Amino acid sequence: MSTRFNTGTAALIVAAFAAAHGSASAATRHGLGAPSLKPVHGRRLPPPPRPAPIPLGGRHHAGPLATQYTIADVGAPSPSNVVVLEQPASFNNTGQIVGYAYNYQNGTSNCMAYTGSKWLRLNAFSFRYCTPQSITNANPSTGTYEIVGYGDPQNSVEQNAFTATVVKSVARFADFTGHAPSALYGVNNSGAAVGYSYYNPPKGFFESDPPFVESNGKFAPLQPQCTTNQPLCMQDVESSWWDGDCAFGGCSINDAGVVLGYGNNGSSYGYEIYTVGQPSSGEILPMSYDVSYVAGINDANQIAYSQYTYSGDTWSAWIYQVGASAPTSLGTIPGDSCSYEYVMGQNNNGQVLGYSGGCQNESYTYWTWDPVNGMVDLDAEIGQNSYSSITPYGINDNGQILVELETSTGHTHWGTLDPSGSLLRRGAVTHKG
Repeated sequence: MSTRFNTGTAALIVAAFAAAHGSASAATRHGLGAPSLKPVHGRRLPPPPRPAPIPLGGRHHAGPLATQYTIADVGAPSPSNVVVLEQPASFNNTGQIVGYAYNYQNGTSNCMAYTGSKWLRLNAFSFRYCTPQSITNANPSTGTYEIVGYGDPQNSVEQNAFTATVVKSVARFADFTGHAPSALYGVNNSGAAVGYSYYNPPKGFFESDPPFVESNGKFAPLQPQCTTNQPLCMQDVESSWWDGDCAFGGCSINDAGVVLGYGNNGSSYGYEIYTVGQPSSGEILPMSYDVSYVAGINDANQIAYSQYTYSGDTWSAWIYQVGASAPTSLGTIPGDSCSYEYVMGQNNNGQVLGYSGGCQNESYTYWTWDPVNGMVDLDAEIGQNSYSSITPYGINDNGQILVELETSTGHTHWGTLDPSGSLLRRGAVTHKG
């Protein structure tokens, strides 16, 4: 059976949640679908379209045609007799995956982790609509790793940020009930996580929900010197636009503590970076916030993003090295005449995951990009298999791609696309040990 790529899961979850709770906005508030955007400077262009299912081995056959990826299926977090919608959210370099399982019968969503050998529920049953966003690598000595996200405590109408530390397959779950509404989007391998929280500054003149940082159980403003959205104060942190979470890495914060967000420096408005504990540089990045969507910031201070151009009616893919004079174009798939390229995620080695298509009703296709091979069609590098659909989410430092797998019987599994040795020899992946 030919594999078909599918990105309709989020829409199905939103519809299911809306039917149970009365509105699609409630679904997006709980992370079940694309996140809503806060009003910012000017009118922001709507995000790029999500592709319909794409047949494997479609119109693109650029690059090697031999199978370069094998499918690693880790199964499903819920029994097959339970009616749920299950979606992976984030994975790491050490074999762990985290996501959520939405239960149609009781209308709740649990955070579920694959530990590398078994499934683990992270949240207490009283913490409803649990939505994980990001996961750290497992500590090489202790095996401990951390997950962050948000959800609703029992009897609460506001979402709360949470952390879950997994120690020897036991989850130590904690939510910040004194900070509502709040959320955590990305966490780095030092355990520092960023998001937002309701905040009434002691010297501010209005209440707001600015960026917050969590580390070692302390949840505090990212920029304590800021009491309003004044110049040099970040208005909000950014995560990957694709599903609102960080499919790999801190996404919103890298291992050096550099945070990606948006705000103004007194003279202009747009994406900016801020290093935790340091004065703001006021640096506005070269991509325009109103027409661009980012995949986050990696440990090399690179930001992959998609940008719309009104004059040519095109979406192009770029990667920007902080401090460089200009961004680098990711180009297009060789032989592809379509001028719509969308970035989904990136890793710390400069690899980017994305998709293209939509020109003149042409079909979509997924691709990977790296500085050695350029843009390569992903469809052409996956062999025939029995899955009816595959949905990519992110790419890690091993070159693995996090995927949702739909079996021929209609069940949802999680897994990865694992690169073969030949792909590694082509220089697309640099292992960091």
